Amino acid sequence: MRLKIDGNKIRRLAVGLSVLFGLVLGAGLVLSAEAQKDKEKPPCYAIRGVRVFDGRDVIEKTTLLVREGKIEEMGPGTGVPADAIVIEGAGKTLLPGLIDSHTHVFGNGPEQALQFGVTTQVDMFTMVPLMQEFHRRQAAGPNPGRADLFSCGTLATVPGGHGTEYGLAIPTLSTPAEAQAFVDARVEEGSDFIKIIYGRGWNFPCLDKPTLAALIAAAHKRGKLAAVHVDCLQDARDTVESGADILAHTWEDREPDATFFRLARRHRVVLIPTLTVIASICRQKPGAGLIADLRLEPLIPEVARPGLLREFPDSKKGDEDFRRAQRIARLFKKNGLRVLAGTDAPNPGTAYGASLHQELEFLVQAGFSPAEALGATTALPAKIFGLVDRGRIAKGLRADLLLVEGDPLADIKDTRRIVGVWKDGMLLDGTEWRDAITREKAAVASQPPPAPPPGLDSGLISDFEDGSFACRLGMPWQESTDSVMGGKSTVQLKIAAEGAQGSRHSLSLSGEVAAGGAIAWSGAVWFPAGKPFAPADLSAKKAILFRAKGDGQTYQVLFYSRKTGFMPAWQS
Repeated sequence: MRLKIDGNKIRRLAVGLSVLFGLVLGAGLVLSAEAQKDKEKPPCYAIRGVRVFDGRDVIEKTTLLVREGKIEEMGPGTGVPADAIVIEGAGKTLLPGLIDSHTHVFGNGPEQALQFGVTTQVDMFTMVPLMQEFHRRQAAGPNPGRADLFSCGTLATVPGGHGTEYGLAIPTLSTPAEAQAFVDARVEEGSDFIKIIYGRGWNFPCLDKPTLAALIAAAHKRGKLAAVHVDCLQDARDTVESGADILAHTWEDREPDATFFRLARRHRVVLIPTLTVIASICRQKPGAGLIADLRLEPLIPEVARPGLLREFPDSKKGDEDFRRAQRIARLFKKNGLRVLAGTDAPNPGTAYGASLHQELEFLVQAGFSPAEALGATTALPAKIFGLVDRGRIAKGLRADLLLVEGDPLADIKDTRRIVGVWKDGMLLDGTEWRDAITREKAAVASQPPPAPPPGLDSGLISDFEDGSFACRLGMPWQESTDSVMGGKSTVQLKIAAEGAQGSRHSLSLSGEVAAGGAIAWSGAVWFPAGKPFAPADLSAKKAILFRAKGDGQTYQVLFYSRKTGFMPAWQS
C-alpha cells in the first residue's frame, strides 16, 4: 500500500526550497587562546625556513614575517623580531590562502571553507541579504573567523529559467531592453560581478542571444565582469561571441574545435570547469573520497557529510562524460587560456572547502602541473576578479595563508596535510573546530534511530472526512510561511466541503506568496512523527499519493530527510 494523501484540494499553494542556514555547532572559529588573546591586534609571526609558493613561483628555504595582518617581509635573510611567534617551516610549504572561484554560499559556508585553507569564496548565486551582510562584515575590518565573500548576489535568468526553481524570490528579465536596468539594480544591491544563465541543455526556458549580449554589454558599462553558465558548445560559442569574460562549467556535448579557440583567444575568455561537481553528475562519487581521506575527514562537519554522499538524481552521465570535461579544461590550458579552480559547492557530492582540494587533484589529472593548479586557486583568480590584496605572498599583501606539510608542487594531495591557516594575520585554532565536530558526531551517534510512526501500516495520512486537520498518521496539518524568516507571505487553511472522487471534505489552502524576502513560501506542512521536525522511519513506503486541484500555476511538494542533511527533495 502506498503512503497517500486522499481528497486534497489545493487552491493556492507555493512551497519554496528551504535552505539549511547553519550547523548545529553554535561556535564559530576560535583563535589560539595563548597566541591571540588580543584579537583586535594580530600578533607578529615568523615562519622560518619554509618553502613558499607565492602564487606563481617557488622560493625555497625562506622566512616570512607577518605583522598586524600583513606580510611585512620575506626572504632568506629576513630577521626574526623578539616579539614574533616563531613557526619552523622545514619540510613544509606555505601557500596563499586558497580562492574557490565557484560556490553558492549559505549558512556557515565561509566558516567551514576557512578550515580547509579557503580564505576567499567567489559566490555565483546566493540570497542578496546574505551577500550584503557578509559585505558589511568585511567592510568593517578584519574578518578572521570566515572566508571573505566576493559575490554576484542574484543571477540573470528568464521567468521560469534555471535559478528560479529553488524558491528564492529573484528578479528576471526577457528582453534586451531590460538588460541595463537589471544590471544597474544588481550593482546597487552590491553585486561584485554579474552572473548570467545561458544554458539550453536543461528543461528550462532560456535567455535569447540578443538579451545575453545586452546583459554582458550592460555589465561592462558598469565596470563589472560577466560570468555565464553554459550547458553545451553552442552556448559557449554564443557566449564568447557576445563578449563574456567567464564561462562557468565545461559543457556536456562536444569538445571545442580550433575555430572556437581562435574566437576564445581573441576575447581572452576564462573557464571555471567545476570538475568536482561534474564528477558528481557523472556518478564518480567524489564526496565519498573526501570522507575517506583521513587528512580531511576530521575537519568535515556532520551536517556536510550527507551532501558529500548525495548524487544527482536520474543522471545518465558516466566516465566518458567526466573525461570529456577534463579534456575541455586541458584544451583551454593548451590554447593559452586561463582556467580557474571552482567547486560549485554545496551541490551534491561537494562541500565547502574540502572539495577545492579535490578540484586541484582533478585539474592535475586533466594535465595541469601542480604549480598551474595552485595558481588557478591563488594568484590567477585574484587577478581575474580584481582582488589586489590577496592570492599571492608578497610584501604588503594581507596575510591570508595556508601552511601544509610536504610539497604540493610535487604531490598536489599535500594541500590536504594542513598545518595552519591564517586569515587577516590571525592563526586559526584547528583543535577548536575538531573538538566541536567530535562533539557533533557524538551527539548524532547518540540519537536513537527513528522508528516507524503508529498508523504507518495503513498508509493513510488524512482524508479530512471528519472535518478537521487531524491525521491518521503523524501530527495535524499546520500553516507554514516565510514569516518565520521575516517574510510577508500568508496562508489560511480550512476544511472545505466536497473533495476528490465524491468525498465529503478536502483541505483548502488560500493565501499569497509575497515577494521581497530572500526565500518566499506559503503552504501547509505535515510532520510524520509525534513532534515537529522529529524524524520518522517511512522506508516501508515508496510513494506519496494525493489529488490536487489548483489555479493552473506551478507548485512544489517538498520532502525532508535527516539522511540528506535536511535539504529537501522536491517535486513540481
